[in-house]
Amino acid sequence: GACNYLWSGVFALLFLMPYIEDYLYGKQIQTIFGKIMFLALAFCMGAYSETVSAAAIFMAMLLVLLTAVVQKRNIKPIWIVALATAFLGYVFIYTAPAQLREKGAEMKLSVLLDNFVNVAFQYWNLLGSLLVIFVLLLVLNLKKKTDPRRILLALVFLAGSLAANFIMMFASYYTTRSAIGAFVFLLGANGILLYPLAVRCVDRQLLAAGMVAVAMLTVPMLTG
Repeated sequence: GACNYLWSGVFALLFLMPYIEDYLYGKQIQTIFGKIMFLALAFCMGAYSETVSAAAIFMAMLLVLLTAVVQKRNIKPIWIVALATAFLGYVFIYTAPAQLREKGAEMKLSVLLDNFVNVAFQYWNLLGSLLVIFVLLLVLNLKKKTDPRRILLALVFLAGSLAANFIMMFASYYTTRSAIGAFVFLLGANGILLYPLAVRCVDRQLLAAGMVAVAMLTVPMLTG
């Protein structure tokens, strides 16, 4: 079961990679075969996990928006088609009778509010330390005026982490392994913010301490 949850993170990151490369470098999928495989991956990713897949689709939408608004480039049709394909996959898994019967929460406002408070507490309890590190890294990046595109990318990953977590308010239960998507995306956000500091060798002692702290906090989250 735990391996299945980890695979959802792998599929999500593979799905997001072309969007990230287009946003940062303007790279496109050149071959027809590559586009077909990407669309197949999009559907499989969308149909794999109710939480991670929804977050990945949301993140891809944000990256498309950033590419159009920040980079001021026209959006290629493949990115829109892939989003639609992933969404179809998500609808396929979310509307499966077994999913609705076993995981759907009672759709009452009071229940949803209670669930919201619970998943917020779970997020802070499980990932609060990594969230604090993210804020510190963000402040350091802003202070050192690193690449704003990467800062925005890190914020997209933070948004994905929050989305993967808070979608659990619609579920009937929340286990530790349900936070795998939130964990993967938040860890990715920290990595994105660490990269420009490592390249520029800004305050090496602080950077080394930050990397050690992230590693020390990651191990118990994976094993606990």
